[in-house]
Amino acid sequence: MLSTIMDCSGVALLPWLVLTLLSTVNSALYRTRPESTEVLVNQTVTLYCAFNGLAPSDVVNWYWYNPETDDKLYHISARGRVASEFSRHSIVGSSRRGEYNLRIRDVQPGDEGNYRCSVFTVRDAGDARLTVVVPPAKRPTITGHKGPYVVGEEMQLVCRTNGGKPLPTLMWYNGTEPLDPFGTYYQDAPLDDIVQTELRIPSLTKWEDSMNLSCVADQGVQGVSSQKVTSIQLRVYYSPTVTVPINSLQALEGTYANLTCLVEGNPSPVVGWTRDGDSLPQNAEISNSSLLIPRVSRSDSGAYLCEADNGIQPKVTGEINMEVIFPPRIKSTFDGEISVLYGQNVFKVDCLAEGNPKPNVTWRRKDTNQPYNNPLTLSPLNYKTEGIYVCVARSKRFPEVTKEAFINVIGRPEVVTEASSVSAAGGDTVELTCTIASDPVPEEIVWNLVGEDGKKTTYRTGRTADVFVKKTTIVGDKIQSVLMINSAESAHTGDYVCIASNMFGQDRQEFRVYVTDDSSDVVVIAAVTMGVVLGVLFAVMATLCLRARNIWTCRLSKSPERGTRRSESFSYCAGSEDELAAKTSLNMSFKVPEDELATIELQKLNGISTHRSTSSLNSQPVVISSPFTELKRVEYSRLTTDRSRFHDDEEEEKYPRHCPYYVGELTNRQETVKLLPSAKRKEEDDDGSADTIGSDPGGSDIQEKSTDHYQIEAVSQTNIV
Repeated sequence: MLSTIMDCSGVALLPWLVLTLLSTVNSALYRTRPESTEVLVNQTVTLYCAFNGLAPSDVVNWYWYNPETDDKLYHISARGRVASEFSRHSIVGSSRRGEYNLRIRDVQPGDEGNYRCSVFTVRDAGDARLTVVVPPAKRPTITGHKGPYVVGEEMQLVCRTNGGKPLPTLMWYNGTEPLDPFGTYYQDAPLDDIVQTELRIPSLTKWEDSMNLSCVADQGVQGVSSQKVTSIQLRVYYSPTVTVPINSLQALEGTYANLTCLVEGNPSPVVGWTRDGDSLPQNAEISNSSLLIPRVSRSDSGAYLCEADNGIQPKVTGEINMEVIFPPRIKSTFDGEISVLYGQNVFKVDCLAEGNPKPNVTWRRKDTNQPYNNPLTLSPLNYKTEGIYVCVARSKRFPEVTKEAFINVIGRPEVVTEASSVSAAGGDTVELTCTIASDPVPEEIVWNLVGEDGKKTTYRTGRTADVFVKKTTIVGDKIQSVLMINSAESAHTGDYVCIASNMFGQDRQEFRVYVTDDSSDVVVIAAVTMGVVLGVLFAVMATLCLRARNIWTCRLSKSPERGTRRSESFSYCAGSEDELAAKTSLNMSFKVPEDELATIELQKLNGISTHRSTSSLNSQPVVISSPFTELKRVEYSRLTTDRSRFHDDEEEEKYPRHCPYYVGELTNRQETVKLLPSAKRKEEDDDGSADTIGSDPGGSDIQEKSTDHYQIEAVSQTNIV
């Protein structure tokens, strides 16, 4: 301060020096010193100054000078009185409290300078710098190409401001973030109150799009002058990008589907939708970047492409695969009724089903639930094949669906009744049932009888003598024809054949009917003689088996012209004359009374034993109860006697029986046992002569005639009756 005063002229600085020296000897002290401050032009500012311990003689003065413009020291006020040239200045505050504040209204740039509040008796007078701030007249301006730019282009912008006191500093901001002044922009030196700065970005990217660039002019006097800001939004164009959040989806048929692509680009891309290899569904709607299908159908499955285009190459696409799932459905590849030909080797039906997921197709028969693979294969075809077959299609997430097909077998009739035989006593009613499967129904069902004498008789619906053929009836899916014999007799014995025929052919089945004479005497005789003969046979056979190798001797004589032959049903064990004599003497000891002598044929047939009377070998057996519980079915040709095989009386006489009994069929369990008397024995009984078992009336005829060796048809391992 002293140096400053010394530099001034002596006259001007002398009062200032005196004031300073006097202030050092006073006891008054500053309570508030004036402080440097900034004020905006045309505003009011107050410089504060207050003392403690002022004496009545102390005078408080305000001085102003501005060394930048004038070296003169101006005295503004003394004891609260302001010089007239400072009309906008005034002293405010309470002088009693030592307050002498200087207030300046409508501050002008010329008011800027140094201000001092002092008392001569106070040392270190307080000085304050008043700065008058003059803002720029306008906001900064930005020049250069403001866009829009394309990605990769260079951007150059210039920000300029004019005037202001102090001159402002220019800065670039991205939003609220200041840009790095190094490398992105630089500021030129001020030129005639003009300040400018340039912003440069060599290669723009998509991330610079929509950048808020601001140029800020700041005078550095915070709270006094606000910053001046000019902003622009940078536009950078770039090609579109497509993001597919869900690239594969499933849609249930009949529901709503939304296919969406997320599209980005500048300018905003236009989104189009196409379908790979096909057109879009007719009810499809495009909304922004989404494709909406209100009601999905199974034909809508496929790949959908969204394409984004904003004029900036390249165009881009996104792909969404939509799979439509729907329940299985069986196609109409077969009819509800399918006719096939009876006897056909192989028949196939293929069941085709559509659905997503792909259904599994099988078959089952409706009445039995028997499973079949697809295609349904039936072989061979008969009436048992006929029925309802169900095609079943199953897939996950859906219930199964079915379709029925009735396989209708057409062709020749098939008699489904098995061959059987019936034994009946004379006078009984015999009923034969012929069950037939046929489509179409048989045009005719006839019965043929082939009797024992070979005579053929045909029966049709209605009555013929004692035979009545009922009208055909339908039972379930079968046709039945019933032949009824009223008061059966031996003449009805024979083979009955049921013949059914239609336009495709015919089928037949045989039934054997065996009718015995109805005689109570025969029944009684059979009952009495059964026990006797069985007991005698057991005893004789047991004794003979122990003594001789060959027990039974049966001989069938033949004429010299015919020679000898072997019988198929007689057991013959012929030996020497001594053996025959021994056999004769042995058999004589086992005579059977004539009235008890009988021939019994025990025949194993459907749980029935038949009895043959000794009166005639040609007569048929009578039904009696049997001790056998299970029967073996044998052919009727084997159940007839050898005599029935001859149709010539002369031929028959050449083969007289020389054995009163013969063993027919012997089996382990419930086998056939036949015991039949010879014709010769019958003749001798008629003459009243008695013969022993195994004797031969002819005597030497046994040796003279050629003997027939008859083999036992079936021999049981154990019981022989």
